[in-house]
Amino acid sequence: MPAFDAMNAFSILPWHDSVLMEVRIGYSESQRPMVTLAVSFCNSGDIGGRREVQFNDVRGVYTALDLLAKELCGNQIASGHCEKADETAETFVQRLLRQFDLHRGETMEGLFLFTIELIHPGGTIQIVSPSFSITTEPVLVDSGQSVPIVT
Repeated sequence: MPAFDAMNAFSILPWHDSVLMEVRIGYSESQRPMVTLAVSFCNSGDIGGRREVQFNDVRGVYTALDLLAKELCGNQIASGHCEKADETAETFVQRLLRQFDLHRGETMEGLFLFTIELIHPGGTIQIVSPSFSITTEPVLVDSGQSVPIVT
């Protein structure tokens, strides 16, 4: 997926007033790092109801969630946006590059910074990954592929 398409596809999802139900961090069947967000999207066009937004080959994930505030604000999302990871000044991405010294010359080229902001003061989730996918049908049952860290 070309960069503009990935950024646009993520940013146009109906994030505002949708509900973050669950965050899972784990590994895919091929043992690649993966983050899955269970989101109950507001009805908008083809997207609506509970869906899973999945990030594969994740380079890093940063969560700053106030779980009490998240609950008191109805678990609602304020916004979701995406940018090229190699063009961002976000502290989280810069820290990933500074701290990683196992492979000289490692860059963020080809990766995106996906950001989900909850209604204030709920917090933020940032994911660095080359792409994302979303289930095409509403999810009815948890697949149990990874361990829930936020419910």
